[in-house]
Amino acid sequence: MNILWSSMLLLGIAYGALQGRIPEVTDGVIQASREAVVLAGSLGGGAGVWGAGGFAGWGDGVLGRVDGDCEEGGSD
Repeated sequence: MNILWSSMLLLGIAYGALQGRIPEVTDGVIQASREAVVLAGSLGGGAGVWGAGGFAGWGDGVLGRVDGDCEEGGSD
């Protein structure tokens, strides 16, 4: 699959260069990279809240104190 996507990308760039449309190709790459950064940030932000937020309460954290499973003062 990686070979397929890489070859499609390179063929598109080569075709744009042969047609003399390098400015359009460059603008397309820049706009696509901006959109990719926004998408990655929104996906990563959600994963950070849902994934890492759950780890913060494990063990002697907040959830242990709420449930009463931890000793008072935490473990040393």
